[in-house]
Amino acid sequence: SSFSPNPSSSHYSESGPARCMSKREMNVQQAEIKRLREDMAKLKSECSAMKSQLEKLVEKKCSSSGSNKGFFRWKKLGFRSGVS
Repeated sequence: SSFSPNPSSSHYSESGPARCMSKREMNVQQAEIKRLREDMAKLKSECSAMKSQLEKLVEKKCSSSGSNKGFFRWKKLGFRSGVS
């Protein structure tokens, strides 16, 4: 880890600035950081997969709607095509 001149943001606990974290506390904290990083990587991957799935669905929806261009069904929203 990088050196931080501010003791409250480095390897010190919230209970007081004079007490260093024990090796066990640091190991627990490092394990939690590792777990959170793994969770973030998993969520990023899932998000990316969902984005590509959504793009495919939108493409399929647009191509299958024929003359009805766009994602929404305008008739259901109360609009009629060709009427101004």
